Amino acid sequence: MTDNILLLYHPSPCHKGTRKQYLTPLSTGIVTLQTKRKGTPGRSRNRGLTSVSSLFMAVKYQLVQMRDMSKGALEGAKLYYAQAISNGTMTFDELCEDVAETCTLTSADVKAVLDRINYILDKNLRAGRIVQMGEMGNFRMAVGSTGSATPEEFSADQIKTPRIVFSPGSKLRGSRKSTKFERFTINAGSEPDAGV
Repeated sequence: MTDNILLLYHPSPCHKGTRKQYLTPLSTGIVTLQTKRKGTPGRSRNRGLTSVSSLFMAVKYQLVQMRDMSKGALEGAKLYYAQAISNGTMTFDELCEDVAETCTLTSADVKAVLDRINYILDKNLRAGRIVQMGEMGNFRMAVGSTGSATPEEFSADQIKTPRIVFSPGSKLRGSRKSTKFERFTINAGSEPDAGV
């Protein structure tokens, strides 16, 4: 059976310089997902897991030349900008294994929990709720639309496909401030240049 869930909205004040009405989403509540510890603290099951501290390396970047995007730049002027380089990908299975290594859950248990979280996120976001994930952050649905001159002329058909917005919690926001950077060079036999 398919649930019919409505996302509420209301017209927002007119934007400066226009008389058109735009869409503003209304949150219908907040859902808080928190982890509860039961029983004794989880025992460590270190089976060769790499120390987390050893993963706190610098983010690698390279320099790419692009058009000067600063205000008042001369036509054809170019500058070098930093571009992040991926240091690899953690797969879903690896994520579940790493979580399982630090608690009493098995990898299958972690997968089952994440599967339920995905279901809960889908249900509550489509209901217009903000979902709180503890220190991880919040998920919410953001909507937009084309404008109309009057509220009476507005139709729900003008609403664009919603976006899911993630707002990081304090822990992840702190990660951005403490991140180190390392310049990547392609010169043979040379070491990457350190920088900030």
